Amino acid sequence: MKKLSLIVFAVFVLAGTAFSQVEKGDFNISGSLSFSKYKDVDGMGQFDAKGGYYVTQNIEVGATALILASGGDTGVGIGPYGAYNFLTQDAKLLPYVGANLFLFSIGDISLNSVGVNGGAKYFITEAINVDAGITIQQSFGDIEGSLFTARVGIGFILGKVK
Repeated sequence: MKKLSLIVFAVFVLAGTAFSQVEKGDFNISGSLSFSKYKDVDGMGQFDAKGGYYVTQNIEVGATALILASGGDTGVGIGPYGAYNFLTQDAKLLPYVGANLFLFSIGDISLNSVGVNGGAKYFITEAINVDAGITIQQSFGDIEGSLFTARVGIGFILGKVK
């Protein structure tokens, strides 16, 4: 958790020179590694692959596919998401808030959830960004309870490559 906090802090501190931010019609593809905490479970590792479309300059909608590993069990899932992006003056930092729905299973257990998330994308170039954030989800299905996820990944904006 300390490493994630340092990464998020670095993203905010290092915002400097300007790049153009996302535009309507851009596609975003990204992959991230996550660590989740659920009730008394020690922790779950997760890999997410996301694909999104910018409906407007501020609004992104898309889908997430994920692989979850916990205690020797592996599960897969999918779910839609939506995010609102806050455009900034320097254009290197793109904070966002959003909502998501995850439908996934581990073995014969259904672990579905609905949640809210927030984070920021830091643009290294016009097309490549580092994405860090957190998600708080409420599970439903076979297991109920709250799930906290910290995530760090890399994203690519298609349509910006020149």
